[in-house]
Amino acid sequence: MPYDVTPTTLQGMTHFPPPAEELRLLDAELFHLDARRTQLLRRRAWLVTALQTPVPPPPRSTPAARPEATRAPGCRTCC
Repeated sequence: MPYDVTPTTLQGMTHFPPPAEELRLLDAELFHLDARRTQLLRRRAWLVTALQTPVPPPPRSTPAARPEATRAPGCRTCC
C-alpha cells in the first residue's frame, strides 16, 4: 500500500461492485425507468386526449314564457 493512502481514505472511497453485479443493478434500474416512462407516456396521452375533446357549451337559458291562464280575466297588456 502506498504511503500517502491512509485507512480513513480507503473507508471513504466509493465501492465499485464486480462487473456482473453492476450489470444486474443497471438492468434493474433500467427496468424501473422503462416502467415509469411507460406510465408517464400513458398519462400524457390521456391529457392530450382530454384537452382535445371539445367540451359542450352549457345549455342556453331562455326566459320562461308566461302562460295566458295566469293573467286576470280582464287584464289587458300591451305585450
